[in-house]
Amino acid sequence: MHVSGLAGGFYEIYRVDSESPMQLVSEHAGTFNEDVKLPAGRYLVLADCSSQPVRVYAGKREKLVAHQINFIPAMAPGEDDKFSIQCERAEKTRSRQYFSNRFSLSMIGESHDILVGMVPLSLQFGGSSGDVDIKSHLLSAIKVESTPETPPDLSYFVSPTTDLVSVTEKQDFGKWLFLLPGDYEVEVNGTKMLVSLAEGEKRVITPAFIKVETSPKIDLELSSQIRGTPLFVEVNDGHWFNLNERYAVLPGKTMLRLSGSNQPKEVELEEGEILDLLARSVVVDQGCSPWEWNCLGDLEVRLYQPAQPFPFTTGVTDVPLLFFEPEVFVGVEGSRNIRHRIPRGERDLEVHIGYLEIIPKPLHIKGQITDLLRIEAKDPTLSGVTLDIALDRPTRMPLVTGQYQLAQYVMSTGADGDRRRSSQLLRIGRDQTVTLPVQVYLSEKRMATLRKSLANNGSKWQPTRDRVLECLFSQQFRALWITCWKTMWRVSKNNTNP
Repeated sequence: MHVSGLAGGFYEIYRVDSESPMQLVSEHAGTFNEDVKLPAGRYLVLADCSSQPVRVYAGKREKLVAHQINFIPAMAPGEDDKFSIQCERAEKTRSRQYFSNRFSLSMIGESHDILVGMVPLSLQFGGSSGDVDIKSHLLSAIKVESTPETPPDLSYFVSPTTDLVSVTEKQDFGKWLFLLPGDYEVEVNGTKMLVSLAEGEKRVITPAFIKVETSPKIDLELSSQIRGTPLFVEVNDGHWFNLNERYAVLPGKTMLRLSGSNQPKEVELEEGEILDLLARSVVVDQGCSPWEWNCLGDLEVRLYQPAQPFPFTTGVTDVPLLFFEPEVFVGVEGSRNIRHRIPRGERDLEVHIGYLEIIPKPLHIKGQITDLLRIEAKDPTLSGVTLDIALDRPTRMPLVTGQYQLAQYVMSTGADGDRRRSSQLLRIGRDQTVTLPVQVYLSEKRMATLRKSLANNGSKWQPTRDRVLECLFSQQFRALWITCWKTMWRVSKNNTNP
């Protein structure tokens, strides 16, 4: 057997003992342009990314040609620079080859498909019988530069933009990656950049750097302790940064989204730019003790932009909520539409809440009906009104500390049909519970329904009802809940006044 090729090349010869299943026996390692004597039989000749089955007959000389493909780098490669080739070597054996920093291949046969740095390349060799066909491809090169701000052992990733193959190459910052000319996507820390490489082009990308800072006054561990999830910055909907750490990113547009927010912030970065963003914060403190885990974080907190009906960030009490927006309003679950304005320029704010307990005292007076009862904000830092308050049962709601008014609208059912409004000023203090009995006017029909409902619970239950409800909704509920439930159980069981 004789395999023609460029001087110095090698190939392998395997004897085929069986084809089903395929069984090969290593026979010989040959050198191009030298004759090899073999017994008659079937053989498989293997070269770079190629193979050829051959039947050798006694007294006959079989000839094969190994063609040459050369990849020319855009510059002399350094020790840690990278160029890769992947290919199928023999279909019958399902064997594959991977070459790293190998720039020349000797291939048996005329047609081959290989993967050069993630990009498929089809090769077609020709030439007259016995002649070696030599082809060359000039490579491009790309690298993301390493700078003094770059953390050690940082990598960038490059993928082809076509959907023909899903392969990504990884390379260290400051090191070259050799590729075929074409369009690629470079990725660093969740940021991406499209790059078009011309033949022989050497492209250097200088990264930008970004950090989202929080005040040292806020405790970032509270989120993990109370909610079980840390505070973070999400980049481009799928990559997460730690707060107060600087990250290398690619130049261009980047979308940043803080924990709990549905509103990303877009930033445009130039090559080499260092951007430090200051995140503001608000904590709504509901007065829980550090060991009251059933209390900490049990109310939802919402952040709004001016004149917007829906929040852009949600969180819980006792945990910092982070935001970038210049003007923000805070709302607390249970007192919907009451919002506290965070002053512009205030970086870190702590908001406190108290509780208001409204105990309706239903009364029927002919010609008068309470058609609306609600709380309205009166403090300069507060705005909005609550939803309608129930007239037939107690209501307990959390409110940001400040001044409010209880507004009651009473409608006349007479011929004039006028509507009167009365109000009562309230002051909600920090960790304070204000209990407020309110006389409300119900229609005869509604009053009868309420009396019937109370009667169905037992005639002797009604006199004790207010007492039990006051216990249930008192400020000491969390500490005395066992006593409260014992009171309810005793009243319902014995049906006597406690």
